[in-house]
Amino acid sequence: MSILFLEMPDKLQDLQDDLESFVYVVLYQVLHYMNHNKADNVCVIIQRVFNDYFINANGTIQGGAGK
Repeated sequence: MSILFLEMPDKLQDLQDDLESFVYVVLYQVLHYMNHNKADNVCVIIQRVFNDYFINANGTIQGGAGK
């Protein structure tokens, strides 16, 4: 999901949201299945980009450093 769509769930999804989601899908696939020089750090990269989060001052959860 795109960052904007996650922050505003009532927003209508548009082409920009779809393209951003597509980029994240491609990034995930590349990290897993393509040869690259970060193969030993794949788990850390995926954690930071896709799973990391923090709770802000308002008490809401936001995506981490990766997004």
